[in-house]
Amino acid sequence: MNRGAGLGQRQGPLQGQDKTEYFLSSGDKIRFFFEKGVFDEEGNFLVPPEKSINKIGHALHAHDPVFKSVTHSTKMQALARNLGLQTPVVVQSMYIFKVECREGWSGPLQARRLGP
Repeated sequence: MNRGAGLGQRQGPLQGQDKTEYFLSSGDKIRFFFEKGVFDEEGNFLVPPEKSINKIGHALHAHDPVFKSVTHSTKMQALARNLGLQTPVVVQSMYIFKVECREGWSGPLQARRLGP
């Protein structure tokens, strides 16, 4: 039985299509990203689903009502002003899960700036 079928879109990483395109085209969507090695060749989980997810993103602020209400709340607006931000823009929003999986813990999240 393919246990991954109900967990979001099965395109991209789950079907062997271009993983980079799946990631790069996720900016305006909510997509699921899994740890390496958690699926067999047919897309069945090799580990419990709750230990397989790496990230859910990248547009929770645009499509999830709860995330949207927090992101655009007056408290967040006040925080942005207090930090001196003049024109803050929400670019990404996500849940990142750090669970031990088959290949071990993926380590701490390291934010990087891409581009100039």
